[in-house]
Amino acid sequence: MKTNYFGALRMIKAVVPAMRVRRSGTIVNVTSVAGRVACSPQGAYAASKYALEALSETLAQEMLRFGVRVHIIEPGVVLTPIFTKNLKEPDLSSPYADFTLRLGDFFVKRLKDPSPPELAVQVVDDAILAAEPKLRHAVGWDGDALINGRAAMTDEQWVDYGLPMTDTEVATLWREKFRIDSTDFTPIVVA
Repeated sequence: MKTNYFGALRMIKAVVPAMRVRRSGTIVNVTSVAGRVACSPQGAYAASKYALEALSETLAQEMLRFGVRVHIIEPGVVLTPIFTKNLKEPDLSSPYADFTLRLGDFFVKRLKDPSPPELAVQVVDDAILAAEPKLRHAVGWDGDALINGRAAMTDEQWVDYGLPMTDTEVATLWREKFRIDSTDFTPIVVA
């Protein structure tokens, strides 16, 4: 929360007064797909990103009258150092080990072909320069797939993802709801 939410909040509080006086400006907050799609074992991380999403959404409403635009950038798997910060082996005795292994499998497979950081930079640039602004901007095909797939599910269907599942059941969920092939986590192209 200190980095992902309070750090952004402090920066926003530092720049907003001058933007209001100037009646112009742009605030870009980088959250994550996890700010829209929370899954175990990322509860704390998702909470920090959800918090920044909520702050950004309300800030966009508040700042519109002052000519200030707010954009939320929601990366999927982008090749950054975050994936090398926690390389310890999962605790297989945990009652939640299956969640950790499932998410780890996703990241390992997605990191074989991640979105490059330059794509996130391009999305930020496009958001800032857009003639018709929008609030949220997913980064990478997986960002779109995860956000759209989760939006197409009921809350109960998403919670059911927490039930013990066979590999086949997990693969079916990814294929049907997210249009992703879970053998390598690539998009399923519909002809």
